[in-house]
Amino acid sequence: MATYYLTERRAKFFRSVTMADQKYNQTATDSLLNFETVKYFNAEKHEEDRFEKALVAYKAQNVIVSKSLVVLNIAQSFIISIGMLVMLVLASYFVDIGEFTVGTFVMFNQYNMQVYSQLNFLGSIWRWIRQAMVDVEQVLNLLEHNERIEEVEDPVFADIRRGEIEFRNVSFTYDTKLKPEEQTTIIENLSFKIPAGHKVGIVGQTGSGKSTIMRLLYRFYDVSGGQILIDGQDISKMKLSELRSHIAIVPQ
Repeated sequence: MATYYLTERRAKFFRSVTMADQKYNQTATDSLLNFETVKYFNAEKHEEDRFEKALVAYKAQNVIVSKSLVVLNIAQSFIISIGMLVMLVLASYFVDIGEFTVGTFVMFNQYNMQVYSQLNFLGSIWRWIRQAMVDVEQVLNLLEHNERIEEVEDPVFADIRRGEIEFRNVSFTYDTKLKPEEQTTIIENLSFKIPAGHKVGIVGQTGSGKSTIMRLLYRFYDVSGGQILIDGQDISKMKLSELRSHIAIVPQ
């Protein structure tokens, strides 16, 4: 029971270590991949401070995990040792009253040592299993997460010839599983029309929804409200493969 309780407590610390590890790795990767941008803004010191802060947080969480392991080992050893001591006292008592011979006492002690080693090993196995379960939690959550866009039962033929694009009162949020009052609306009642053959630039701040517009056009996500039309046809009623075969993207 003590091993189970303390191991469950340590699982929380393992999660914190995993998050801190991801944070400092992401910080380092982001800085290295965007080193030119860092230099443009003379932000080397800022990035160093960010990484140092993330690394210190990771070290602190590791110290907590190490301390919890020491506590767990001490608790396990103490409980098992108390059990062994009680058994030895009982065996000595039986020898004293003539119920056990000296040979029986030695055999009993050997059995006791074997049980001790197996219990200690079993406790270690449970710790390893619980730690491994924490490590794969995010992968399991990802596998259970179903965000696939469902095909409509009777899709219409994507008769796209001119390529006129229209967003009609489109609203969208990524937080579809949250309560309405907790959701962050990325796009709200957006309407515009791009005539066929025209070139349009979309400008805005980071996080304002520029990339989201392209994702919605490709139907990586379904809109929360409104319609997206191509040549007057609602893309939500088209077959995904046909829709995407008419769109091309050139990444920067």
